[in-house]
Amino acid sequence: MLCIDETGDRKKGKTTDYVAHQYVGNLGKLANGIVSVNAYGILDHITFPFLFKVYKPRTRLKPGESYKTKPQLAVELIQELQQWGFRFEVVLADSLYGESGDFISELEKLHLKYVVAIRSNHGVWLPPGQRVRYTNWRPFERIFSNGDQQTRYIREIVFGKRGRIRYYHLTTDPQKLPPESTWYIMTNLEGKIQKTVGNTYGLRTWIEYGFKHAKNELGWADYRVTDYASIERWWELVSSCTGYLGYPFENQGRHSHGGDLLPTCLMFESQGT
Repeated sequence: MLCIDETGDRKKGKTTDYVAHQYVGNLGKLANGIVSVNAYGILDHITFPFLFKVYKPRTRLKPGESYKTKPQLAVELIQELQQWGFRFEVVLADSLYGESGDFISELEKLHLKYVVAIRSNHGVWLPPGQRVRYTNWRPFERIFSNGDQQTRYIREIVFGKRGRIRYYHLTTDPQKLPPESTWYIMTNLEGKIQKTVGNTYGLRTWIEYGFKHAKNELGWADYRVTDYASIERWWELVSSCTGYLGYPFENQGRHSHGGDLLPTCLMFESQGT
């Protein structure tokens, strides 16, 4: 699995490259900070960082640089990983990417499967005479990484005739639809996926575990430099440590799978860190 998400950190002033007043996701609001788009992998209950790209606001572009949206940066990350020989079963992302037509089109061109969040008001063009239908709510067991389970509910949203792209509504409570635990998702996965797609999308939250290790334990934002070249080197060091240390952190008390760490080691060797 490949998870795409952005992370940001508050930074004061305008001395540091690419710091601007912008939306910082982990703060949930506009703030002065720096933001990156990150690609994390999930393998055998392990999360590990692959690559990152800094987001460059229009107001902070340097001479010769061109503006790129976060979905465009995400596509570049995926293409670079494919060039290195990595293969992904599914790409997972939130609604910032799910609502980007260009991002979804690129995934289709790259022949990648995906499960992405979409907004509740997501629009689909329908031919005259067709309508939107909802199937009945069905329970499924959301299985977490520690083995715990929670009953959740899923129904399919059918826009006109059911097509190759499918839409689902997930929630913990089909009566109240609490905003913090209700999701709309879009996928091109095939087959009978109603009992599994909820758990597949749930893996997207694992990137937050990776961010937690990188930020809290390893100091992702604890640099005292202002030029991006130096920041990038620091982030590479933190990512390398996260990848190497993530295996024992996630598998204490479990049996060993020595070969599972190999993709991470090879990745950072390729980056030259």
